[in-house]
Amino acid sequence: MSRKCVWKGVLLVGLVLALVTSYGTAWAQSATTGAIAGTVRDSTGGVLPGVTVEASSPALIEKVRSVVSDDQGNYKIIDLRPGTYSVTFVLAGFSTFKREGIELTTGFTATANADMRVGALEETVTVTGASPVVDIQNIRQQTVISAEILAVIPNGKNVSGFASLILGAVLPPVSMDVGGNRGETAAAFGVHGSKSSDMEWFLDGMGIASGGSKNFGANTLSSAEVAVQTDNMTAEISRGGPQLNYVPKEGGNTYKLVAVGNYTNSHLQQANIGPELEARGLTRGTPIQFVYEYGAGLGGPIKKDRLWFYTGHRWWGHRNNLGGLIGGFFNKTQGLNEWLYTPDLDRPAYEERWNQDNNIRFTWQAAQKHKINLAWYYQDNCSCFNNQQTTDAAGISTFRAPEAGGLQHQFPNNFYIGTWNYPASNRFLVEAGLGVYNNRTVVNPPPEATKAHISVTELSTSLEYRSRASLSATGYTFRKRHTNTARGSASYITGSHAFKVGVNGQYLSYDSAVSINQDVSYAFNRGIPVQVTQYATPFKTDVRVKPEIGIYAQDQWTIDKLTLNLGMRFDMMKGFSAGYTLPAGPFVPARTLPRVDNVPNWKDWTPRLGGAYDLFGNGRTAVKAALGKFVEGAQTDIALANAPANTYVNSATRTWNDANGDFVPQASELGPLSNANFGGTRAVTTWDPDLLNGWGKRGYNWQASASVQHELRPGLGMNVAYFRRWFGNFRVTDNVLISPADYDPYCITAPVDARLPGGGGNQICGLYDIRPAAFPLSQTVTTLVNEFGDQTEVFDGVDVSVSARFGAGGLLSGGVSTGRTVTDNCNALVDSPQKQFCHGVNPFSGQTQLKLTGAYPLPGSFQFSGTFQNIPGLSYVATYVATNAQIAPTLGRNLGACGTRPVCTSTTIVNLIEPFTQSEPRITQLDLRLSRIFRIGMGRLQGQFDLYNLFNASPVLSQITRFGPVWLQPTTALGGRLFKFGAQYDF
Repeated sequence: MSRKCVWKGVLLVGLVLALVTSYGTAWAQSATTGAIAGTVRDSTGGVLPGVTVEASSPALIEKVRSVVSDDQGNYKIIDLRPGTYSVTFVLAGFSTFKREGIELTTGFTATANADMRVGALEETVTVTGASPVVDIQNIRQQTVISAEILAVIPNGKNVSGFASLILGAVLPPVSMDVGGNRGETAAAFGVHGSKSSDMEWFLDGMGIASGGSKNFGANTLSSAEVAVQTDNMTAEISRGGPQLNYVPKEGGNTYKLVAVGNYTNSHLQQANIGPELEARGLTRGTPIQFVYEYGAGLGGPIKKDRLWFYTGHRWWGHRNNLGGLIGGFFNKTQGLNEWLYTPDLDRPAYEERWNQDNNIRFTWQAAQKHKINLAWYYQDNCSCFNNQQTTDAAGISTFRAPEAGGLQHQFPNNFYIGTWNYPASNRFLVEAGLGVYNNRTVVNPPPEATKAHISVTELSTSLEYRSRASLSATGYTFRKRHTNTARGSASYITGSHAFKVGVNGQYLSYDSAVSINQDVSYAFNRGIPVQVTQYATPFKTDVRVKPEIGIYAQDQWTIDKLTLNLGMRFDMMKGFSAGYTLPAGPFVPARTLPRVDNVPNWKDWTPRLGGAYDLFGNGRTAVKAALGKFVEGAQTDIALANAPANTYVNSATRTWNDANGDFVPQASELGPLSNANFGGTRAVTTWDPDLLNGWGKRGYNWQASASVQHELRPGLGMNVAYFRRWFGNFRVTDNVLISPADYDPYCITAPVDARLPGGGGNQICGLYDIRPAAFPLSQTVTTLVNEFGDQTEVFDGVDVSVSARFGAGGLLSGGVSTGRTVTDNCNALVDSPQKQFCHGVNPFSGQTQLKLTGAYPLPGSFQFSGTFQNIPGLSYVATYVATNAQIAPTLGRNLGACGTRPVCTSTTIVNLIEPFTQSEPRITQLDLRLSRIFRIGMGRLQGQFDLYNLFNASPVLSQITRFGPVWLQPTTALGGRLFKFGAQYDF
């Protein structure tokens, strides 16, 4: 039998086991539910087996879930929706014992022990108290943001807003929001050293977006909670980054209505650009024109205890002007024969985004033990912005003038979900789900950029203007994404054990077509043409991941006061690129691109180990430790990198000496192509087959943690945790036609500037340039860095957090997070011997953050709430455009890109500042809300008055990173103090 057939058989058996006959449960709960667990004892302290334990709540359409305590007196009730629960303990010969008022959130196991005394069943002992705040069984680290929290605090209802509430979450400063002036942009974030590309979005436990694809904005009006797992995820999860799950509302046996609306405009914002920023070149901030949100949600019974519905509808958007002279204004000289950027100070750049979401969900108790959920989400979104700033992993910013911006429209943007739950007995549970996501995205140029406008990039400022030129998803594109997600599991719960096996899988497709005006772009240096880039257009890709499958088994085993969390996961990801034909373009002939399979074909085993110890046996103090391995969230990226269209040389540069100053490149003014294989049909970029196939080749990270969680008093919990994360299987690209011997060393003299280390003027050596004979040679192979040496990346960090409910409805949460990341690739010698800043340290001072969230009711039906964060400021980056004339004296020749031309305008980029050694001041933001509640019949109207950026702070969020006359000139500052009015009605 072939190996292929064996694997198909293994996967089929795993799927059957998960969906039909096997055992297990989530680490006591799934991605959208929680659990209640505990121990039943008699009055002497002896354990009581055989006790019937029932959990009831209005959140359950089946009303009651029941189990029986095992021979150790332990019980677990899993798969419980978020809500308020009562737990009843019944045993013949004993009085009935009842625990009330247990608040359960997603991913939390609430401890509810019972001490039963001998007596008649008719006698009931009822205990009401504060809900437990310590989870003594689970090891995962997570933040749960309830609908209540979203309703009372002044915070964005999107990923950026959630990040401001999560300790250790790191967003680019440019994504910081003030009252909606970022328009609820969906920015990915990392936590405790994780990669933002490993973040995943879920809706009802079904995957929406992975690997940085963030096109779907969930409607929080339809969400009961937003749960964000950050560390120590169970074997159900493959990635090591944040796992954000929107837990939907399901309706209920009573009709409930919620309606919201809020609005602000330029008259309610205060300017915050002072003399200091003006002296640095930022003369205007980012004044809003308007920010709005309105919508409603309605849920209730179609048939009581049998069929519920919930429907939500929300519209939201914003428009604001953009500050900064670099790309912050329309180009006054946008004519076809005008080639320099001249800011039109009367036409500031702006961005505008509008969104709408309409959804409906049905919850059907089809039979006593069969529950079915069906949901449909429909969205129409437009990022109609006229300019854009991007920042790469090194902190280097690229800017686009409004004419080089893009109008990105996403429609249709639909998501369909179906789930099934079947508690076959009080010990056996089967679950399954299917999600289908469809997205179409079109990025068109703004009206000012006709097809005749050739893109120009000014190297001294990293500004692209006139039009946009990119073969990536940031260019003018037509894109289609399609994701089918399936999951299934079977659980067996004894009380002391919660064992689960399951399978989850995805089928993904990504098609894109890209266009570039005139199929070329130009590069100028201080207004002088220096380079032409030619593109092998037309260009398109068509890739699939089919399938990505994970099969897992895990057990949560309670032994007295110790609960072990043990799991193992098998991951397989298989991708391919479809075959197709491209017509001829200006620089390339027609091309037929073949289908490419097994890009990649990866298999991995990833263990998950951990334990939680109830230190004093009273459920108030837990000591936890965990160790787990997670695979990278590659998704379609690997198949895309290996698609034939991307393995060809699709662009090449030529130096340009515009001798006659007419801005028209003639053949006599152009140097040789940077790659002699440009436009050829022979693939010159490949991936090592050994990397693409087999076991243990996928990028990964290990996570280790240790924590102590303690209940200081009822309703007040404290958590102190240490985290360590390290990465492996780094990939590098090696040009097999050259070696380190093909490079010559040189030095440059750094510019004199008081802001540079030592005031500048120093020699920067250890730089290398390729020799002219080797410059055109290119045949690259992507492989593991282990072939060339070692590369490491390690994060160490500590969090101290508190969570409290106090008084008559007060709440407070937050804490301090700090960490350090150390990277090193000094021993990995690939092609160039240049190793400038190969050992990097992002210190504790650069990652320490303080975040607080709170709310408290005041007399007269008023309520006061707020959020506070103090985070590191923007790190300085200085990339310097060094000319051939500056380099040649120490190099002893012209740059390799010059070829044999005696006059050469070629340049190269040199970093002048070691990363993370200099930065802007720390960023502090305080947002407040004062609300007043009015009772209107059976309804409640909450009027809201929000005040964002109370201190009217203006920290720099983005700046020019290219060294030159405008280096460190701010391009964006935090939005000025903003007032917003809103209301929410609940019935």
